[in-house]
Amino acid sequence: SEVSRAYGIANMEESTERLISLLDAVDTERLLLVGHNGPLGLGDRKTDIWGADFLPEGGDWGDPDLAAAVVRAEERGLQTIVVAGHMHQRTKSGELWPWRVVRNGVEFVNPARVPRIYAGDAYEVRYHIALEIDGEEATLREVAWPSG
Repeated sequence: SEVSRAYGIANMEESTERLISLLDAVDTERLLLVGHNGPLGLGDRKTDIWGADFLPEGGDWGDPDLAAAVVRAEERGLQTIVVAGHMHQRTKSGELWPWRVVRNGVEFVNPARVPRIYAGDAYEVRYHIALEIDGEEATLREVAWPSG
């Protein structure tokens, strides 16, 4: 596979080992983990941040390797923010799920709003999540910027 050729990772176990070894090598108190998909453990219902709204029974659509990395960060006492998307903020039935969840002191953020550019009351709006880091504090907020 492309991942195997590029990174030498052939399966989820190797990916988990690689993420854990990278986390063990960092010398920091704060950590920002960025992934395409969120971690396993935050998606039991269709309306959860990484829930599978496209399956009739719902289910968790998170990745186990990223979940293991989050656990290691917690074990090390790292102040952690996880940013990942893949699952859109509006379910197929039109319900919104939260863009942000805090669990065990870890901030989980999913900025995947579709459409990201949409019609507002008087103008087109571009949707973003702002992450501001000021000294020891990180602030997350939704931002809807008017365009034009």
